[in-house]
Amino acid sequence: MFTQIKTPNISPLQPAALLETRPDIAIAEAYLREQEANVYVQRKKRWPRLNLSANVNLSNLADINQGWSGNLVEGLTMPIFNAGNIKQQIAYAGGGLEKAQLGYQLTVLKAFSDTLETLSEWQYQARLQPIREQELANNRQLYSLARLRYEAGDTDFLTLLAAQRSWLNARDSHIQARHQHLQAAVNVYRAMGGKLNYMGE
Repeated sequence: MFTQIKTPNISPLQPAALLETRPDIAIAEAYLREQEANVYVQRKKRWPRLNLSANVNLSNLADINQGWSGNLVEGLTMPIFNAGNIKQQIAYAGGGLEKAQLGYQLTVLKAFSDTLETLSEWQYQARLQPIREQELANNRQLYSLARLRYEAGDTDFLTLLAAQRSWLNARDSHIQARHQHLQAAVNVYRAMGGKLNYMGE
């Protein structure tokens, strides 16, 4: 039966590192790494893919009539002499990185808030559970006594019905409390990204 489902004994202390398994944090972190790589790629464009040698001097570079120096100057033109354009690309990539960093921070803060809220709700439901169980036991006993008294002719039928109604209401409250307790455990599990520490671990 539903009331016989065992609720996990979740520890009220959960390592923040477990939040790394949350999908939203994983996505935000992947986007952040992508933007970091983009900045690195843009910065690498500032320098040509050429080897410098002691045999090459400024006079060689100035003599663009020679084939090899002409190729060298052509290779230097894009990365060095178009530095303004590359600088803009680096700045644009830096803006994307800053946006990714802010997005990652907001995602982590939201995850912290979500986890603390679900842990608090789970603890509240855990404390409420024994109260509902005691209410159910008390009303069950009162109904049993009312039925015995009715069968003995010591009380009327309306009193028996009132006791039965109280017992049924207590049973309904107990079932709802069980459902909310289990739902709170599911919410904690989801908020922590599918990994939890339990009491005794």
